[in-house]
Parts: sequence; C-alpha cells; structure tokens
Amino acid sequence: MGKNWNIYFDQIKDKYCFYKIAKDFFCRDACEIAAPSDYESFIFFMNKHKKVIAKPSRGGCGSGIIILDLLNFENNTEKAFNHLLSFNTPFILEEIVEQDTRIAQWNASSLNTLRIPSFRTAKGNRIIYPSIRIGRSGSIVDNAGSGGTFAAIDPQTGKIITKGYDKRGNSFDKHPDSQITYIGMQIPKWDELLVFVRKMHESMA
Repeated sequence: MGKNWNIYFDQIKDKYCFYKIAKDFFCRDACEIAAPSDYESFIFFMNKHKKVIAKPSRGGCGSGIIILDLLNFENNTEKAFNHLLSFNTPFILEEIVEQDTRIAQWNASSLNTLRIPSFRTAKGNRIIYPSIRIGRSGSIVDNAGSGGTFAAIDPQTGKIITKGYDKRGNSFDKHPDSQITYIGMQIPKWDELLVFVRKMHESMA
C-alpha cells in the first residue's frame, strides 16, 4: 500500500466501498442506502429481492445488522425505506445467500463465515491465521462481539485446530447449541477457497 496505506485501509473499512472494489468476488447483489435520493435504487433492489440483510456501512461486531423484509412493512417500500433512514447512518443492503449445509449445521439462524487474512509479500500472497465464526441459536450474526463463537483453522489443511471461544473468554469443546465438536472439523472446499482468496487479493491494486 505504500505511503497511502491509510486511504486504502479506510476504503476497506467501509462495507459498500469495499463491495465496489471487490464486486466481482461478492457473488451477491448489494446496494447502498445513505440518503433520500437513494429511494429509486431501493425500490429496484427490494422489488427484486423482497427480503435482504441490511448492515451499517461502517458498523462492526454485528451491531445494527437487521433483516429487512417487505412483508413486515405491508409491502410498502416507502415505509421500509424511511425505517432505514431513521437510523441516520448509511446502510449496505445485500441479497441473502444460502450457506453450505455443512456450515449451516453449526447454527442455522446465522450466516457462519470464515475470516482469512491475506498479506501480499515479495514472494506472493501469504495466508495466515484463518478462523471460522459461528453464531448462537436465534442470532442472525456470527460476530463474537454479538455473542458468537470463533475457532482457528489450519491454513494448510482447512481443519479446525482449536476449541471454540467467545469474546467473554469462555472456551467450548463443542458448539454450545449444536454440540458439534470444533477440533478436527474440516472446512468444505478449502483448497478452492484459498485460490479464491488469492485471486481476490491479486485483483486489488
């Protein structure tokens, strides 16, 4: 990143800005709602998807994330739009994706995700300290900051190599709700995922 690293880092922290940078790798629709002028974009997006996940563009730890369903607003897009504007913060709306059943089995109410840090070096991209994040029963987010659990993954094999932990310092041999054992569980399609991560990183200037 050089001397302008802070500019690039700020772009990555903004969810919609990062979406525009890495759009080809998101594999889902998204749009930004930041002002009353975004109403037409909102109508188009909601008419297409009906039910979406809405995230504060600069939020963290899963805070403020909601599922926005037009049925809860009597299919009135204006009411749903005004509801988002009432939070006084920009949102990114994302198409809801269906996760692999082998990941969903940990906790079906949340989209359980992987975090795979990638660093560019003189010898190419290096992947270190990947982890899996798993939500708790009834929660729509997997963030540790919102009660979820996390565990480390061996970057070579894609197997979970630690117990699960939460932000309060509790550790778990098994997920506290689904009772699936953490250590030894294989992340599906791990080799394909590493290729995907490297291609994404290499696409960024």
